[in-house]
Amino acid sequence: MTFRDLLVRLHGNCEYPVLHGSPEQTWRELVKGTYPDAVMGEALRALVEWCELDDLASQVDRACAINALGPLRLRHMADNGGSGDALHVVQALVAAVDGAFDDEALDAQDGLQS
Repeated sequence: MTFRDLLVRLHGNCEYPVLHGSPEQTWRELVKGTYPDAVMGEALRALVEWCELDDLASQVDRACAINALGPLRLRHMADNGGSGDALHVVQALVAAVDGAFDDEALDAQDGLQS
C-alpha cells in the first residue's frame, strides 16, 4: 500500500492520533521534523527512513513497517527509567500496522468476491 494509505489506516486503527491534519500536512511535518508528538513522530520517521519512502505515494509493506518499528520498541522496552508511555505508543502503532495490513487484505478479498 502507499504510505498515504498506511497513514490513513493507522490513524483509524491506532488508539493514538497519527495524522496531524491531512496526510500531506503530516508528511510535511515529518520531513521538516516539526511533527507535534515526539514519540509518534519518531516512530513515523523510522518508517520513512527504514522503508526508504520518498513521498506519500511510496509503497510500503507490512514486513518493512514492522521491522522499522522494532529497534524503537526494543529501545523503549530497555528504558527502565522511562514512564512506559513511549513504549505503549510504539506498541499501539505496531498493532495498528498489523491491523492496517489485515484491513487491506480483507478489502482485497471482498473485491475478489464481489
